[in-house]
Amino acid sequence: MYDQGNHDYLRLLQDPNVDAVVIASPWEWHTQQCVAAMKAGKYVGTEVCGGFSLDECWQLVNTHEETGAHLMFLENVCYRRDVMAVLQMVRAGLFGELLHLEGGYQHDLREVKFNDGVSPYGGGVEFGEKGFSEAKWRTKHAVHRNGDLYPTHGVGPVAMMANINRGNRFLYLTATSSKALGLHEYIVNHPKGGPRHPNASVRFNLGDVVTTILKTANGETILLSHDTSVPRPYSLGFRVQGTKGIWMDVRESLLLDGRTQTTCLGECAGLARPLRPPPLAPLWFRRQNGRPRRYGFFCVPPLRGVRQTKYRAANRRVRRSHLAGNHPAQRGLHRHRQQPAGISRFHTRALDGAAARFCFCG
Repeated sequence: MYDQGNHDYLRLLQDPNVDAVVIASPWEWHTQQCVAAMKAGKYVGTEVCGGFSLDECWQLVNTHEETGAHLMFLENVCYRRDVMAVLQMVRAGLFGELLHLEGGYQHDLREVKFNDGVSPYGGGVEFGEKGFSEAKWRTKHAVHRNGDLYPTHGVGPVAMMANINRGNRFLYLTATSSKALGLHEYIVNHPKGGPRHPNASVRFNLGDVVTTILKTANGETILLSHDTSVPRPYSLGFRVQGTKGIWMDVRESLLLDGRTQTTCLGECAGLARPLRPPPLAPLWFRRQNGRPRRYGFFCVPPLRGVRQTKYRAANRRVRRSHLAGNHPAQRGLHRHRQQPAGISRFHTRALDGAAARFCFCG
């Protein structure tokens, strides 16, 4: 056990039997832990965001160059199924020359930023020392900072599509934020809050909607949006636009000049299927004490002895049930958090009576 204070991870790094470390601590610890791990000669995988300042970013770069140790940012959205499919379509030239890309983090996090101090999500308006889980540290950033605090969900995938650091690079950016009202109103209007609650007097500095425009050396523009403090459905708002076509994930819209009309990506299966990565689901379906087994961001329910042939047959059944609107997830019977119906076509499978959803949300 390494539980002797906040810096006991240094003792772990001295263990010669440890080859690699995964850093999933609060944001402000990422840089110093990455630097220490690289200097110890470990392979490093770190949760985002990594660096809080240009100085911290240079610390990561300089330490990598000095030590030769590997550092990878664990941005999960880069491996979302539709994102990987569109990446292959970009590389195959189906969109022509890229002009403009969009992405972002648009996710109502109010019940993550506030809780009752006992449960991790919702139930109160406490944060900081009285908060629990992420509310203990994450919400304080909205008090003291103003900017895109979580850009990698959007910029990670579009950077791969635009070949950033693979012959292309970012040149400059401009960013602006809206007024900050959402978190204050949440506290004031919550049953356990109110105008007289101590947190109602907190001044939040983070604008409710932060918009950033980046320009690349090859001439593409990239728009990022950070929107986590007001009511809204979950969306990463991806858009990939080139001289020959466009993809937008909000409606799963795909248009390829001379090949398609404006339509849903799912209806262009003949184009998309050869470019999609092979199914990964069977690798994650494992029974563990009759309960869902969690693999990082991926959450799957238990199965009952499903083999690959049954998986494929069930995959065909669920596609037909989606078209008919009869899938349990579409009828509101699914236990997991609902995603838009279009996304569920990619991320939901029904197997041998058990429904499984891939949760690619950060």
